[in-house]
Amino acid sequence: MLPRTPPAPWLDSEGVFAGGWVSSYPAYLAIGLGLAAIEQGLAVYFVTAHALVQDLRRAHAENRLERRLRVYTSPRLLIVDELGYLALGPLDAKTV
Repeated sequence: MLPRTPPAPWLDSEGVFAGGWVSSYPAYLAIGLGLAAIEQGLAVYFVTAHALVQDLRRAHAENRLERRLRVYTSPRLLIVDELGYLALGPLDAKTV
């Protein structure tokens, strides 16, 4: 039997941010944190910043933003990858 992963105390905080140089290392860390949370039985949602912004733009245009935001706020952990690769407009920054 495999040992159980220790609890994830970092999930009790308001947020975790792993930034750095343009590389895969923040993504690897995010994936590792996500897998640890899944092992604890927690819901995790992983999305790139570009996909998140595009999805919320579309939802805003279709007047269903509030409902769509629930997709991103319901999991215990939301991982947004590739922050900083995308310039946000005023509406995007307000929405996200």
